[in-house]
Amino acid sequence: MTMTLCFLVLKKQRPKSRYVLWSRIDQKSCFKSILTANLEPIIIEQIENNSYLQTNTSEFEKQIQQLNPEEICCIVSTTSCFAPRAIDNIQNLSQLCQTYSIPHLINNAYGLQSTKIIHEIEQAKRSNGRIDYIVQSTDKNFLVPVGGSIVLTYDSELFDRLSHAYPGRASITPTTDMFITLLSMGKIGLLELIQKRKVLFIRFYDKLSQWAQENDECILSSKQLSPISIAISLKHLPNECLTELGSMLFTRRISGARVVKLGTKQTIESYEFMNYGAHSFNIQYSYLTVAAAIGIEENDIDIFMKKLNEVYQKLRRNETIDD
Repeated sequence: MTMTLCFLVLKKQRPKSRYVLWSRIDQKSCFKSILTANLEPIIIEQIENNSYLQTNTSEFEKQIQQLNPEEICCIVSTTSCFAPRAIDNIQNLSQLCQTYSIPHLINNAYGLQSTKIIHEIEQAKRSNGRIDYIVQSTDKNFLVPVGGSIVLTYDSELFDRLSHAYPGRASITPTTDMFITLLSMGKIGLLELIQKRKVLFIRFYDKLSQWAQENDECILSSKQLSPISIAISLKHLPNECLTELGSMLFTRRISGARVVKLGTKQTIESYEFMNYGAHSFNIQYSYLTVAAAIGIEENDIDIFMKKLNEVYQKLRRNETIDD
């Protein structure tokens, strides 16, 4: 709903606008927020680079030149996403927005917990790129229940426009949850969690890389450009066992791991997405994606690696798994 509100505010300032240039991210809420604001998404597909997906900045500029810039409500980029999709090239996109006077909305859902993502956003602003609104979730960054969001902007006038457009009457619960949590952990506690997550992500990535090498699988993400999520190919599992892998991990209390199968189709209104969940129509393997999110402990990694290997080996040998 926060994304929708941002779109409506930007649309009000650009009455001739009807399009949103959207860097594909297979996340229903983001895409639906564009449609709810009665805007037409122009989907920019990701391009593959060394087994991970990156922003097609040249296609963005091509679309801007083909359309009337006044008819473009904004460009939407995403900085926090599931691998193999890397964070969008914020610096290049913000420069395009500045050059063509187009608003820039950043979907930073769980990016506040990553120092790398925050650095990329700050660098884009320092290089005089345009950033209008940055939207993120409270639950994904501060360990609170689902329901709240935070909007950041560098422009006080943009903040006032958004604030005045907000209809009010929402629940105070997300604000109360944030207040209690921040009082409990404090600034030092929060920064320690962020630093710990950063260290454990590298350890997690290295362990998964070693496991992938031992099992003739491969890592489908960049350690630098996908600083929270990791994707591992499942090219040696039978197709009928892929979803079973995900369900077996879930029944073993592994939450958050997600299996993406080749050929999955998803239709949202009149828009059809091939290989939905993979952020691209062009992927080589089905894969498993996991994340080292804020709050992770070293013991969590060890338990996950043990359970992943147990389930994977049995499925690869087509053995029956007893729960």
